[in-house]
Amino acid sequence: MEPEIAHDESAILDRISGTVRLNVRCRVGAARRGIADRLMPVIQGWKAEHYLRCIDRMPFVLDAPLVGVGSMCRRHVQGENGILRIVDELDRAFAGTGVRLHLFGLKSDGMAAVRGHSRIASCDSQAYGLAARHRARKDRCAKTDAMLAATMADWYRTQRQALDRPDFTFRPPVTSPMATATMITSVEARIAAAAEELRRLHEAGEIGWTDLSPLAAYQMAFLDDDPAD
Repeated sequence: MEPEIAHDESAILDRISGTVRLNVRCRVGAARRGIADRLMPVIQGWKAEHYLRCIDRMPFVLDAPLVGVGSMCRRHVQGENGILRIVDELDRAFAGTGVRLHLFGLKSDGMAAVRGHSRIASCDSQAYGLAARHRARKDRCAKTDAMLAATMADWYRTQRQALDRPDFTFRPPVTSPMATATMITSVEARIAAAAEELRRLHEAGEIGWTDLSPLAAYQMAFLDDDPAD
C-alpha cells in the first residue's frame, strides 16, 4: 500500500480488495482444516480510511482476538498517515471489542511510540535482517544462519533496553487534519463506480485479480452505451 508500490488511490483500493479476497479464502481454508481459531486476519492500507474500509468489508475481524496491521514499515511516527494516527483510528474502530493488534514491520522508534498502548499485542521487524546483510557485505563474508541469529539477539536486547525504560507513556497523535474535498467530473464518478463494482465482484470471488484495472473499469463504465451516441 506504500506510495512507492501503489501509486494512486485506485491502485490502493484494488489492493484492498485483493486483501479482502485473500482473507476470506484463508478463513474458509482454515475452517475446513479446523484451525480457524488460530487464524490472524490482516488489514492493509495507507490512510486511516483504507483500514476502516478493510474492516467494513471483513466484519469478521471484529470477533478476532488478534488482527494483523500491514503496511507499517515505511511510516513516520507522527503525521497524517503516521503510526500514531493509524493506531489511534484503529483503536476507535475496534472500541467495545477485545481485538488486539499485531503491527508488521515497525522500526525502533515506532515500537517505542506505541509502547504501553493497551490495543497493541505485539509487533515485528526485519531490521535485524537488513543489519545482518549490511554487516556481511561490509565484512565480505557469508550471511550465515549463525550470524543472522546473533544479529537478531543483539537487536532484541537493544529493543528490550529501550522498551524497559521507566516513565514512558503512550503518546497520542496530533489532532487529525480536516479532509479536503476533491471535485470530480461525472465521467470520473462513473468510472470510479465501475471500479468499485469490479472490486466487489473480486471480493466475492466472481472475477480474478487480473480483472481489476483502470481499463476494465473504463470498459465497464461505458459498456451499455450506444456506440452511435
